[in-house]
Amino acid sequence: MEHGSRETRRISPYWWGLGTGIALVLVVIGLGMLIFRPTIILGNTQYENGMSGQQMTGLLNKANRIINTIEEQYILEDLSVDDLIEGMYEGLMDVLDDQYAEYYTAEEYAEIKINTEGSYGGIGISVAGQDVVTVYEGSPAAEAGIQAGDRLMAVEGESVSGMSTDELRERISGQIGEVRNLTFYRPSDDSTYDVAVTLAQVEIPTVFWHEIEDGIMYLQITSFDTVTEEQFDEAWEQMMASGMKGLILDLRNNLGGSLNAVLAVAEHLVPEGLIAYTENKQGERQEFYAEGEGIQVPMTVLVNEYSASASELLCGALKERDVATVVGTTTFGKGIVQTTWSMSDGTAYKMTTAKYYTPNGNNIHGTGIEPDIQIDLTEEQKQMSEIPEEEDMQLQTALEVIRTDIGA
Repeated sequence: MEHGSRETRRISPYWWGLGTGIALVLVVIGLGMLIFRPTIILGNTQYENGMSGQQMTGLLNKANRIINTIEEQYILEDLSVDDLIEGMYEGLMDVLDDQYAEYYTAEEYAEIKINTEGSYGGIGISVAGQDVVTVYEGSPAAEAGIQAGDRLMAVEGESVSGMSTDELRERISGQIGEVRNLTFYRPSDDSTYDVAVTLAQVEIPTVFWHEIEDGIMYLQITSFDTVTEEQFDEAWEQMMASGMKGLILDLRNNLGGSLNAVLAVAEHLVPEGLIAYTENKQGERQEFYAEGEGIQVPMTVLVNEYSASASELLCGALKERDVATVVGTTTFGKGIVQTTWSMSDGTAYKMTTAKYYTPNGNNIHGTGIEPDIQIDLTEEQKQMSEIPEEEDMQLQTALEVIRTDIGA
């Protein structure tokens, strides 16, 4: 599974070329591995070291010579040895024919964990550029009066103009209890205001639901994060208590996330039997089963071209196990799984390690899942942050399917 994407840090084309050639050498150095050890130990896993002592010595000598030459002769950029080493680690991942392979610095990996775990020490807003898109209910930002549509102008008196979203997020996140002095512009009344906000543990909502009409529930899952299971369980109990007669599950624009999270959701919906399985490089197969009775009311699933990875795993199980009617457009087509290994210095690396298959043995990588009912939105609607329910033809089609199934 994969949780979205991020802007990959780059040093320069020169360093990438250098990294591709000798990245492995610096990885060896960075891990502090002894030259003649027969295995490399990363976490709890042992990997056979195929290099002889002579090969290792040659690689180390070559890397040392190149580094020395760069320090003495190269004039276009002034980079430290640490910068060069980071670039070489990145180069090792870059040389793989894998668009999802990444090397993360300690700072980048900390940010990744924030995104995948769904909670962090922050003020409780999501931003696009400098614009506040969402203010989470009960967050420090909500209590301070910050509103969606406000524009963040400065942090601690320093302008944030021109900063990337990642840079800006880093400025307003940190240790719980720290204070951030922020300046916002509010377009609605053309005013600027200052506010001091104390950072707190903020849980990012990923599950939203409401009763769309008598007994028919609409449930949206925006991503599959660590917090999703608990949020889904709470929503499920509330929907059942409200007399659920049918369910519309909206997975549109859900890029995926945690395998454990999506399996926990599938356990509620898919009847006893196979949900999906994976196969790794050695051909080893791992199967994932549901053990409950599954959902007992009619169900539809909404998907689009941005429904990917974990979303497709769930959609494929619901479709092939005849649990739900799928409505929308063909999904993204990501049928591969990534594994991330963390290092003792806070850094980490990730690569594709397995393919996953639907219950019928289909690997949808590169093809996606075709809906049972194909219907698209207008180009104008695709640009809207929120579409009125009565104008959302995908939703209205799914609703009509449920009405027919329950005889409404």
